[in-house]
Order: sequence, then C-alpha cells, then structure tokens
Amino acid sequence: MGKCAFCTHSGKLSAEHIFARWVRDLFPTKKIAFYIGGTAVRSRRFEAETIDWNAKVACANCNSTWMSDIEVTHGKPVMTPLIVGEIGVPITREIARSIAIYAFKTSVVANHADRGTEQFFSARLLYAFRSRLDIPANVNIWTCGIKNHRGAVRVQTVYYSGQLPAAFHWQMYVFTCAIGHFVTQVVAVKQIGEAKFRPLSGFEGIGIPIWPGIRPNQTWPGRYVLDGGDDFEKFANRWARVQPILD
Repeated sequence: MGKCAFCTHSGKLSAEHIFARWVRDLFPTKKIAFYIGGTAVRSRRFEAETIDWNAKVACANCNSTWMSDIEVTHGKPVMTPLIVGEIGVPITREIARSIAIYAFKTSVVANHADRGTEQFFSARLLYAFRSRLDIPANVNIWTCGIKNHRGAVRVQTVYYSGQLPAAFHWQMYVFTCAIGHFVTQVVAVKQIGEAKFRPLSGFEGIGIPIWPGIRPNQTWPGRYVLDGGDDFEKFANRWARVQPILD
C-alpha cells in the first residue's frame, strides 16, 4: 500500500520511470554511464544497457495521464535537441516553462524515491501542480550545458538545513540532473522568516536561470558550459555552504 505523491489515491502505485522511453531512445547504441548520488541514497555508479530507473511514487491514473502528457508536450520536443548537444537554441518563455515543468516533476519523483527522506513538497503544492502545472513559488530552476558527457546520465539529490537567531529556520532541497549534454538544477527552499540565498561563487556565467524568469534573448547553452563529471559535482554542490542573506 502506498499514497500517490500527486493526488489522494491510496493503494497500489505504478512504477514511474524517472526517465521516459523517449529519453532512453536517445542512447541506443552503447552502454550508459549512470550515476545516482545524494544524502538519502547511497551513491551508485554503474553502466547499463539502457536508462531504466523507476520508483513507485504515483498512481496509475496520474502516471498515464497528465504525467505522460508532460513527457510528450513539454519534455521530448523541447529537450531532445539540448540532450544531443545542439547549440544556439533560443530559450523562449514557452521553452523555459516546458523545461521547468519537466524538471520540477522529475525532482518530485526523485525526492519521493529517496526512501527514508521527508517529502519536501506539501500535498497542497503537488495537487496544484497536478491540476494546473503550477510550479511552487519557493522553487528556482537553472539549466546549463555539459561537454564530454554524451554517454552519461547523472542525478544528485541534496538536502540542507540551517538556523539563525530570532527563530529563523530554513530547509533546502537541490535536485541536479545531467542527461547527455543537458543539465537542470531545481532549488527549493522552505523557511521561517524572509531571506535570500546565494550559492558559492564560480558558476555565475554557466547556470542559465529559466524559472521563475529568464534573461532576454537567451540561447542555450550560453557562453560557458560544465566540463564533464567533476564540474557537475561542483555545480550540484554549489549550495553546500550557502548562508541566508537577511534584509
């Protein structure tokens, strides 16, 4: 027995693929180097014939309806050229929104797949996402390119928390994913009190903000990209020593 992450269904859950078949079909001819890292699951590194990682976090109805539609409408047509390494792709508001919807949905599935970890997003926020594809206001999303990574997939989930005087408390969830040449990073913050957060310096010219806003006349992958797996690890952990900026 389980409870769907996105609706009120309780009972048997279906196995939701973290990456749908259209993603797996982009890697048809060789083994994929697959990396899963995070604080709630032991870091794993292995090779596989295909990208086949799933988690039972959603009911069959959610899985086969609106979640499937995200893959067809927002995922495949927008992200395929980025994954395979095309350059100079214009990032319009519509494209940015599609990437953000796909990235947020995947971050939720990865969070729920981290067994033993608290579910970061409330049921109210996830029900709103299911109904209207509303991305929560406490979420920011970036994208960037990565070279020397065509035959690899990396996923890292990290959780941070902290407390300052005057009962100020914050929690942060960071989901970073690289598929081929395409990287997205979802950062969500829950806080008591009001503060702004800045990551470690060094990636200002690489991470392209796509949610909640984008830069005008933005093209992908931007002027600078990550240089393989070592850079990915640094980018994924760029919030490790973050300090809230109190106004």
